[in-house]
Amino acid sequence: MLKIDLHLHSHYSDGGLSPENLLQKCKDCGLETVSLTDHESAGGILGAEEAGKTLGIRVIPGMEFAAAFQGKEHHILGYFMDFGNSKLAEFLNTWKETKITQIKAIIKNLEGFGFKISFEEVSAQVRGSLDRYHIALAMFPNADKSAEELQKRKDFFKKFLFEKSVGGEALAFAEREKPDLQSVIGVIHGARGLAFWAHPFYKIKNMAAIQDLALVFRKMGLDGVETLYSHHSQERSLLLHKITQDNLMYESCGSDFHRDNGLTPVRQIASFQTFGIEPNLSWIDGSRNES
Repeated sequence: MLKIDLHLHSHYSDGGLSPENLLQKCKDCGLETVSLTDHESAGGILGAEEAGKTLGIRVIPGMEFAAAFQGKEHHILGYFMDFGNSKLAEFLNTWKETKITQIKAIIKNLEGFGFKISFEEVSAQVRGSLDRYHIALAMFPNADKSAEELQKRKDFFKKFLFEKSVGGEALAFAEREKPDLQSVIGVIHGARGLAFWAHPFYKIKNMAAIQDLALVFRKMGLDGVETLYSHHSQERSLLLHKITQDNLMYESCGSDFHRDNGLTPVRQIASFQTFGIEPNLSWIDGSRNES
């Protein structure tokens, strides 16, 4: 087992644990290097770094971005960014507004189904970045204390909030305007970070399409790919590993952990399989490929 997990979420986005409790779980799992990659929020980085120092775990500062390319949504992980960078802060503030617009639209759609929930109630659940998860938290505040309520919350999320492309019914779903992928890579590089394509098979299942996109993204400046991931099969992991080798790209490994029992299928910390792959993790210690 690789003693790393470079894709973790806390309650500063749509995770269920504080950065401190998350790091303790990582310690209990025997991990030595982790990255907190909350969605468009750096609110938990300092707490994670402090907990890491106490627990003897290296914490790589990270963030996950939603991006658009040719009408499709892709997620990009930014590592080692300077979170004091003014252009990054401006970028996050600008696109924060589109998330607010999306959530308000979803709330309006839910009202059409007879649900009574306000944007203020949803906002009260937020510690960092706003997400659909906070609607579910406001709707089912006691779900973590009752198995019955938890199931209701999961069913609600699947029926009303999940997109059809990831198995939901999307009855109240509203799209969010997203920054284009090139600008996301640019802002990560502008903050002296590295840009990685997260879970490439998230919404695209065709392997040939993934291979073509990886080459396009590489030309746009992408530094690496999340080759080892909780939901990746051996075939998919091997394909992504070969792509990175052939194109001098780095690799990342992550579980995409959010919580122990929540709205999505359980992804336990460090739950990805290696399939005998030795990923190129040289970037973690500062060794960089020539671009």
